[in-house]
Amino acid sequence: MIEHYLYSAEAATALLAPHRGTVDLPPPRPGVRPQEFSCPAEAAEWIIAERHLLPVLAEDVRHHPGGETLRRQLTSTLQRSLRPDAD
Repeated sequence: MIEHYLYSAEAATALLAPHRGTVDLPPPRPGVRPQEFSCPAEAAEWIIAERHLLPVLAEDVRHHPGGETLRRQLTSTLQRSLRPDAD
């Protein structure tokens, strides 16, 4: 579940703030199926719908194997997706 949200957030951010770069992620593991977005509006709707869960997930991920790396990746993605105009 954690990886689903990480890859989904990165896909949404790539559409919403392409000028901000990307988080370097390895390919998703088998069975991880990120949300797919056909346009920025879909990505924005998803980010808005998940805006309360994603920061909590970033904090709780430390209990997951490899959690610190996942936390950094998700936090970086969230900084770009939730504040795409901030520098």
